[in-house]
Amino acid sequence: LATTSPGVLAVPAQQVGAVCEAMVSGGLEARDVARIVRGTPWLLLLHPDDEVRAVLGGLAELPIDVPHVLRAYPEVLGLSVSEQVMAVWEELSRLQLDDDEIAAMVGTCPRLLGVAVVEQLRPVVCVLLGELELSESDLRRMLRAFPATLLLSLPDAIRPVVQFLRDLGLRNVGRVVRVLPAVLGLDVGTELMPKIRFLDKVGLSVYDAVQFPPVLAYPLDAVIRPRLLYMLYKGVPVTSVPLKYVIAPTDYDFCNITLHAVADLPGYERFVKALPPMQLPQVPAKRWETRFRPVHGTPGAETLRFQVKGDSRVPGMRERLQQAQRVEVREVWDAGSGKWVVGPAQAPPGREGTATARPGAAAARRQPRPGPEPRVV
Repeated sequence: LATTSPGVLAVPAQQVGAVCEAMVSGGLEARDVARIVRGTPWLLLLHPDDEVRAVLGGLAELPIDVPHVLRAYPEVLGLSVSEQVMAVWEELSRLQLDDDEIAAMVGTCPRLLGVAVVEQLRPVVCVLLGELELSESDLRRMLRAFPATLLLSLPDAIRPVVQFLRDLGLRNVGRVVRVLPAVLGLDVGTELMPKIRFLDKVGLSVYDAVQFPPVLAYPLDAVIRPRLLYMLYKGVPVTSVPLKYVIAPTDYDFCNITLHAVADLPGYERFVKALPPMQLPQVPAKRWETRFRPVHGTPGAETLRFQVKGDSRVPGMRERLQQAQRVEVREVWDAGSGKWVVGPAQAPPGREGTATARPGAAAARRQPRPGPEPRVV
């Protein structure tokens, strides 16, 4: 931690202990607190009572598993319960979702508590209800199954997928989204396009994929490609078996139920091992960071490395930095007792001021530097 975030060494030990004790009071174990601090060290700058315990108390009033939320989404401690968390909860309640359903959604996707209501949540709901023509009951069913839909960015995730499906000739894109909500989180260039091209290459059409939309969520190199190629290897037309039976839960079901006596599991496993590796487009490493809006701050805010100030995306962190820089006491090392003690902040000897430490420093800087000595030829 000190190597990746050296600023933690400037945080007083009393502050670190108080914040960690406040997290433990919320139901976390010591190893959970250590993992959270390694991942989000700026939490050590939060006030243990006014911020950490206040947020934990507000979350405890909701029907959610607070320790689970803290382990999955520790940034929730930097949110305002009244202005952010309750705003999200009330907005979801307006969609006729009860408290138990919202609690289940938060348990599946704790980051939902930090989504911006006006800039993110409402526009996504409007697109799902308006452009995709989902009914309110279908919307509730989809959000219960895939609550991370509300975190997807409209320009970077939802609209490209919708346009791609429409370019394939689909008129009712809402039906595909209703059956497979996770399709909105797939990347067009590296996940959807290669699957559609492969299905077309083996003799299937977009219509076959629309009849069974979950095929778009299965891995191409591990499930779709080997099974369809094995059918061609055995002389079984790929159009003779619906895709919902080709994409069976296990390889055993595919060989013994879908293909009946045509294939056996050992033969299929030998065929898969003999297949050459498939060169797939590389998924961008940070595609989720660009496709999801940041929780704190305005869209496009950059993540700053924790030094002494913490994460500038947290509301009030800049003011907290300025206050920390004006602090008049700090922990100092007492050589006599061999302990860290709280004492007045003093400058090192000889560094109290530039004029005192170096009386003629300012005047010397104003003197012109001597030029090079003339060379004698």
